[in-house]
Amino acid sequence: MSTKSSEVGDIGPSQAFASALQDLHAKAGKPSARRLATEIGTVSHTTVAEALSGRRVPTWPVVASIVRQLGGADVEPIFRRLWAAATNESPAPTEHEREDSAFLGRYLELAAGYYAMLHGLGVSGFYRASMDDIFVPPRLAEGRISPTGSHPTSIDFAEFSNNNIHRTVLLGDPGSGKTTLCHALMRYYAVHDDLPTPFFIPLREFAAEFPPPQSIIGFIERRVEAVLQIRPPRGMVERQIAGSPTLVIFDGLDEVLSPPHRAEVVSIIELFAKENPISRILVTSRVAGYSPSQLDPSTYETFRIEDFDDARVARYVHRWFARDGSHSGEADRRADAFLKETMDLSGLRRNPLLLTFLCELYRRTRSIPRDRPQIYGQLMGLMFQQWDASRGIAWSMQARPLVAPVLGNLALKMLGDDKHEFTDRDFLRTTRKFLESRREFVEADQATHEILDFLQNRAWVLASIGMRDDGQETYRFVHKSFMEYLAAQQLVRISGGPERLAQELLARVSAPQWIATGKLAIQLVDQNFDRGAATAIDWLLSHSETVAPTERSQILHFLSDTSQVTDLPNPLRGRIATAVESTVGDYSDRLAGLDHPDDTSSHLDSARWPISSAVPKGVADGLATVQDLLQQSQSNSELALVAVTWIWATFEASIRGILPPHEGPLASPVEAAGNRKLITPEEAQVLTQALQMRNSIAHGQRPTTIRHASAVEVVRAVHNAISAVFERAREPAR
Repeated sequence: MSTKSSEVGDIGPSQAFASALQDLHAKAGKPSARRLATEIGTVSHTTVAEALSGRRVPTWPVVASIVRQLGGADVEPIFRRLWAAATNESPAPTEHEREDSAFLGRYLELAAGYYAMLHGLGVSGFYRASMDDIFVPPRLAEGRISPTGSHPTSIDFAEFSNNNIHRTVLLGDPGSGKTTLCHALMRYYAVHDDLPTPFFIPLREFAAEFPPPQSIIGFIERRVEAVLQIRPPRGMVERQIAGSPTLVIFDGLDEVLSPPHRAEVVSIIELFAKENPISRILVTSRVAGYSPSQLDPSTYETFRIEDFDDARVARYVHRWFARDGSHSGEADRRADAFLKETMDLSGLRRNPLLLTFLCELYRRTRSIPRDRPQIYGQLMGLMFQQWDASRGIAWSMQARPLVAPVLGNLALKMLGDDKHEFTDRDFLRTTRKFLESRREFVEADQATHEILDFLQNRAWVLASIGMRDDGQETYRFVHKSFMEYLAAQQLVRISGGPERLAQELLARVSAPQWIATGKLAIQLVDQNFDRGAATAIDWLLSHSETVAPTERSQILHFLSDTSQVTDLPNPLRGRIATAVESTVGDYSDRLAGLDHPDDTSSHLDSARWPISSAVPKGVADGLATVQDLLQQSQSNSELALVAVTWIWATFEASIRGILPPHEGPLASPVEAAGNRKLITPEEAQVLTQALQMRNSIAHGQRPTTIRHASAVEVVRAVHNAISAVFERAREPAR
């Protein structure tokens, strides 16, 4: 490259270059040319003086050294362009630029390798897995959405990565995969030369002290050296961010626990973004703990990670079990078995963290325990204790031992009121009254607010579903299963023993919303007391004769269902079976007109119908029981009507298990299934008839227009519809 100088008096590009260099020199306090030359060490003071005076335009390496010494590393790209215009030449790389380029290539190579591995928390501690083997990209919804709101536009991972990260906030529930997605982005950007250079900042580390002990650029330099074991050249990160496209990921804003400190971090991020306008900025946070006012919504676009749909659940599960190195056919069989056994946990497994937990549990035990309290207890421990602790996050609170009882009391009240949501005012009133009754905290009001603050910001058990017109924020349990488990825990806690628990359940389990909780409570009391389940069930069976016939029928069905997931003595099982067979004996006088053996014989011959392999084991067992009841109904016609009640309850429970948990209670299972195209219009018509028949029986009406043969036909139609529902539900997203 020519070193030809430019003469004094040149105008245009040369004058612009000289003027910019003189301005930079003035901002630095006008150090002498001799001092600058000494500090640079590779250039004479005469050359420096000529450059500063505008008498000469030196070579680019000399100019770059002067600019850097004057503290202008961030404007070095500007001087590169001015120098090129003044000399009409392309600047040769300086030694620093060659170092930067070599480092950048090595950094991207190491980052691609490091972020190719996923690190997660499982049943037996932390695990490592290849991103290529296990990562299933989620879909991302535009905007902050309410779980009960309309479905927003959603995009896939590739579109988000390439086109939607500018000034961006990414929200997600705990365990939804925010950090995993950030690592996937780091790798994706590192391996694509046409994308900006990525840098990753865990905010819980950056703001571990306050104020932070270093700048954002300083933190990146130290973390790159510590994690990737490569030291950036001095000033390289600053030069790269100032002069080249970069992606800077700030992960875990919610993990800065102090609200004032979180607000300070937001200000730091906004200042950094303003000083580096060409950098892409991505900030992640839990939905809880994030407010639209934290990052300017007019500047920052918001996305939210969606739960896995059934197709992504299946894809993840098949990838997970393929990691064992088993033959592909064996891995697929295990994955299919897992999906079938966890159908009743479909709401939980939509969350990647909980899905991983269930997969690892299944891998260790080769089955999912029928003891659901065991699973829920481990999941609650994962959420309340292990998850934050594994990430170095400690939420200090005196009332922590009371969180589970408070939630249990709240869950019991919601079930009793048959409500699925509550306001913060409801929570404060209910919890304050509960704590005052226990007299464990002198400052019940302080403890109540402390617990609410914890549940709003960290504990992954409540979800905000928006603000009411009166300004009250509304919440629900993030999973209905957790509400039922916590209510069961509280029932066992306050009952003090199996018989007292049975007394509590006698007045409850005839109502549909209490069935799952009652079943869990009996399993829990069996863990805490010798022969606890047998004692409670024996008491319920004996005292079921004291209630109305319709309620007794429901209680006996509850006991029969509970006996399938609880170890009981064989004589007690026999008593339950006998009681179920005679459960509608009180109806004999009203059912005399329905006994038409001649009409039923041909239908009973076909009362063994195939059950689809898509049907979960628990549901399949229920369908087999219905078939048994119809076979026995030839000698006891009342059992056909028991089957009608049973088959309808099975259909309703199946639809409830398939639909996302945030959809709340089912006003009409037939309508809900129809809207999801899980049933045909013809099936909907037959199911409506089945509902009418079931209501006639359940409410003690005289079904004079229903023939026994028709009951068998309707049961068969509902039976087949249930198989069809599960087959359609596991098809790709409709």
